[in-house]
Amino acid sequence: MSGRSVLPKSFFEAILVCTQSLRSDPSIFVRQSAEAEAEQLVSAAYRKVTGVSLTRFDLLLRAKEAYPLAAAELLLVWCASRREGKLLQHLTGYQVFFDHEYEVSPQVLIPRPETECLVLTVIQWLDAQGWSPSIGMEVGLGSGAISIELLSRWKGLQMLASELSSGAIECALRNAARILGEDASGVGRLKVLKVDSGENVLEPFLGFALGADFLVTNPPYLTRSLNEVEVDVMAHEPHLALFAPDSDPFFFYRKIATEGKFFLKSNGVVFAELPHERALPIVEIFQKEGWNTELVLDLSQRNRVMIAQRD
Repeated sequence: MSGRSVLPKSFFEAILVCTQSLRSDPSIFVRQSAEAEAEQLVSAAYRKVTGVSLTRFDLLLRAKEAYPLAAAELLLVWCASRREGKLLQHLTGYQVFFDHEYEVSPQVLIPRPETECLVLTVIQWLDAQGWSPSIGMEVGLGSGAISIELLSRWKGLQMLASELSSGAIECALRNAARILGEDASGVGRLKVLKVDSGENVLEPFLGFALGADFLVTNPPYLTRSLNEVEVDVMAHEPHLALFAPDSDPFFFYRKIATEGKFFLKSNGVVFAELPHERALPIVEIFQKEGWNTELVLDLSQRNRVMIAQRD
């Protein structure tokens, strides 16, 4: 597949060649759809070369049209990298989350559909209460997808977010600049607070008289000992964003349950994404600290989000 003679000449050929290439390594595509990924790679390579974004409908309309030579060459390189296990989003450089495209890199956790459930829960719950929040907190900013989506929803909202990784902070600020029109230096409605260690995720907020309306988080909650991570994720995504300190999957939840109340107003709320396997023990941690809790199911009907509020 490296010779010029086998380069796809049309959009249809590009999708076909890419699909066949991806299917040649079935270990990667036990769960994923080779056809769907091929379409994404064909579109992304075209965009990389031309600067023009295409929808899936555009791809179908252009099936018989010529596919640029430079895009075809890039596409074959990406197919080879994908077969080697490199993540699709790291090849294309972005991930769609709600209605926006987020820049991603090996320094940030790729936003997942489960986290869309978290953001949707925040929006629906606050709307149901008739709240127009003014201050929100996020523990673990990552790519910025959670805070940015909430800032997009409420124009009067300011988000303060803690983050350990300098690379993640830079990525999040670029996303905020592009999506929200924020100053990429961090001067705007998204204020990022640098954390000095994984255990001190709440300490940076101590310098602010918050009285925040809510705290939202999708903290690291996996453990190495339980072998919970897929091979490609383990190889290419940041371990700081995956694994809890000292292999304690409850570390961040316990810290927020015991200390989070000091940063929230009296009826403030915590919204947390959960590993469904450990949802009930996490709920118990909050209940023992005096929080009223509610669990929200994801599309797979698994416990995915906890809402916690103090009387």
